[in-house]
Formats: sequence, structure tokens, C-alpha cells
Amino acid sequence: MATNDALNLMSNPSCSIYVGSQINNITGNGTNYQIAFDTSLINNQSIANLSTGLITFPKDGIYLIGGSISVLGLGALHTSIQLNAVTTLKTYPLMLLGNPLSLSLSGAMIINYFQMVKANSGNTLSINFAVAGTGLTVDIGVDSSLQVWKVY
Repeated sequence: MATNDALNLMSNPSCSIYVGSQINNITGNGTNYQIAFDTSLINNQSIANLSTGLITFPKDGIYLIGGSISVLGLGALHTSIQLNAVTTLKTYPLMLLGNPLSLSLSGAMIINYFQMVKANSGNTLSINFAVAGTGLTVDIGVDSSLQVWKVY
């Protein structure tokens, strides 16, 4: 990669953010929870709001989002998990999983996700999580992350 190409990549909007402290007791009644990524490794052009976990796209274009969500405390009565990328323009389903305990390791699982999203300048992005199982809760672990890169 030429030096100019590397400089151009760094001038594009991008971020790598993660959950700095475990998020406890996310309700299990199917309610959407917006994951608050509150710690930044990279926040080029300040696109990530670390108070809310929201991304604001500064330019029109196509963005690649990716990351992982660590889910802790799954039990036999949890019936499903749903993960969505929600933008101003569209909701992108990232995963819908029935009977999550059967795929977990002692009640813990890591969900990896990648998605291309179209955005206009000023649009926002959040990662929303929902778990079903009335009266039950789960936790989101500190290794949960979100990366965003403008690719076109």
C-alpha cells in the first residue's frame, strides 16, 4: 500500500469502540436495548458518541460495520436472541437465534457480525439487542465491540 493510500484511509470516517464495563441485567422480555459502547480505541472524525453508543455518519456513502457481542447468563428459559443494526434509513437484521442456550458454552456466547450499510450525512447507527424469556435477564460483556469504516 502506498503512503498516500494509507493517509486516505485514515482521513475516512472510522471508529473502533467497545463496552468498557459489563452491562448487567438487560431485560429478557424481548425489549430492544441499545448497546452503549462507551470506550474508544479509534474515533476518527469523532463519529462515535461515547455517552450513547450512537454513530453519526458525517458523509454520504457505504459503510462497513462489524464487531462482536458477548452475551453472559443465558439460561434454559431464554427463547431467542435478536441483534439489529438500526440506522436512520433502515434496520439491518444481524442475527436471530432461537434456543440460544443450546449454542452457548455454560450460558455464554459471542455473536460476531458484519454488514454493509448505506448512510447519508447526519444519519445515525445503533446496535440493538433483545433477548426473550419473560422475567429473565442477561449481561453484555466488556469484550463487546463495534467497528465502522467508510468504504465508498
